[in-house]
Amino acid sequence: MTAEDHPRGGRPPIPIAPVDERAAAVVRARLERLAPQGGGLGRIGDVAAWLAAVTGSDRPALRARAFVAAADLGATPRGGAGFELRELAAGRRAASVLARELDVPLLLVDAGAAEPPGGEVVSLGLGPGRDLLREPALSVGEVAAAVDAGRELAAKAAREQVTVLAAGAIGAGAPVAATSLAALLTGREAAGRDEVAVALALHAPLTPGPLGALRRVGGGAIAVVCGLALGAGEHGLGLVCDGLAATAGAAVAAAIEPDLPPRLLAAEASGERTHVALLDQLGLEPVLAAGTGASGGGAAATTLALLRLGAALAAAES
Repeated sequence: MTAEDHPRGGRPPIPIAPVDERAAAVVRARLERLAPQGGGLGRIGDVAAWLAAVTGSDRPALRARAFVAAADLGATPRGGAGFELRELAAGRRAASVLARELDVPLLLVDAGAAEPPGGEVVSLGLGPGRDLLREPALSVGEVAAAVDAGRELAAKAAREQVTVLAAGAIGAGAPVAATSLAALLTGREAAGRDEVAVALALHAPLTPGPLGALRRVGGGAIAVVCGLALGAGEHGLGLVCDGLAATAGAAVAAAIEPDLPPRLLAAEASGERTHVALLDQLGLEPVLAAGTGASGGGAAATTLALLRLGAALAAAES
């Protein structure tokens, strides 16, 4: 067995902090009293109970930090990761507007942009990923660097008393990468994308484990989200996954450390069957109906707004 065959890539296990189901039960009971005809306030009640479970408090505090990691794969057309990071930094994307309105810090991570974004961006010093239709997207070292960077960002957030992270992953090639990765993780066939079929034919026979799948078809942005998810579990935080790419990164983390899923919250499901399969595999029900959020962190930011309402209800006297 090679290191890549092993779910952890030969690394020691990461202890995942257990969630507090007692705190969640207390919050659910309180919300039932607040809305006796409302079934515990539906999804707002669900996210309030999740927040209680991940924080270990029946009067949970939402102190959130949002991340959007961006990387390009292969030939990058105009409008790749560097451009999107600049637009986010300038406040011209939904994630930026919503984070500002919620007073949530938004950290932008260059995990392999073909064009330098400039501005206030955390740069990992990684070049763009390679064309996964012809070769593995990343090297072993690049995967390790991106995952470790995500873990350190989560650790820093925990030291600063953050309780919930929100993560999105974008960039040229991200949809194909995320769909291919989801197909490898679930064994579910991806429909409607010729590029995905080519990627799977090339990589599936050579991909024994989750880190191998991440290296071959994932890319730097998805690897950063994997690290954020592992770090969230390690330090007792919650993680809100923005869409398919972020969910795929979190799913790699959950394949490495199977105790992680209770600390994950899915913002939204895309129309991809592999995304639905990933959510089923993780045991997650999306907070938002398909199409109600916005790509690039917008769905996760919308979910943070609902979490804030849930936290207010959980703290109410009843």
